Amino acid sequence: MSLSQKQLYLNNQVVATIVLVFCWMNVSFASEPTVKEYYEAAMQDLRKGDYEPAIEKLQNALALNRSIPDVYNLMGVAYMQKPDSQTNAVHYLEQAIELNPSLTDAYVNLGSVYASMKVEDEEKTKEMSRDCFQKALDLKPDSFKALIGLGWIYLSNWHDAKKAEEYFLEAVNLNPKQPEAQYGLGLVYAVLDRPALTLKPISFLRSINRSDLAATIESVERSRDKTVAISRVASSASGPHPQEGVPQQKGKSSPRSRNPFAPPNS
Repeated sequence: MSLSQKQLYLNNQVVATIVLVFCWMNVSFASEPTVKEYYEAAMQDLRKGDYEPAIEKLQNALALNRSIPDVYNLMGVAYMQKPDSQTNAVHYLEQAIELNPSLTDAYVNLGSVYASMKVEDEEKTKEMSRDCFQKALDLKPDSFKALIGLGWIYLSNWHDAKKAEEYFLEAVNLNPKQPEAQYGLGLVYAVLDRPALTLKPISFLRSINRSDLAATIESVERSRDKTVAISRVASSASGPHPQEGVPQQKGKSSPRSRNPFAPPNS
């Protein structure tokens, strides 16, 4: 083999090595999930109620990029589902708000956490919850979940049924087919002793196979002490909570989180 042939052979070997290395790098990067893929996979986990794998995926997403507020918001949602993890939920939701002070969903979720916290100064956390829901409503006046949250805060914590009625009515006007609003409004009318007005919410709930909720409204109607009855409903493990408004069916999650990676209008 001549010197020129040897040189050509060596050059070809170098080029082949570079191509192989480049191809290996492409395969390596292609197999590594992106922040978007981690986020969307975590959303799927949470829809199934699998918060542990969701948290793991979101931790991986944050390891790649710590500047996306929606990832912190979804992490907060994941910890909201995990028992005894409210402090972690608050931490991540506050991080989301710090990165994006206009992220309505984060305020709704933070208000939900505060509404359900069992602490020594519960009155303070209820006020913080109300402020979060109100901030969400200020940012987005048609925020259905913020209206529901405010309705529940006033009805179940401050026993102000008239004020709660304002929020539930607005929620019903926004979306009359959502059971959260109809249920809350029905309970308000039950507390205010307006039996004629409870008929519509009760009929609607029965029409969508939520006779359990209709029966709860009727139970509050029959109660002599409406304040005690509403407190029992709100604190019941199987009943509604201020942050949810209505008991959720299995596989459905009330906390709010949009998909920032989805196409517009998706």
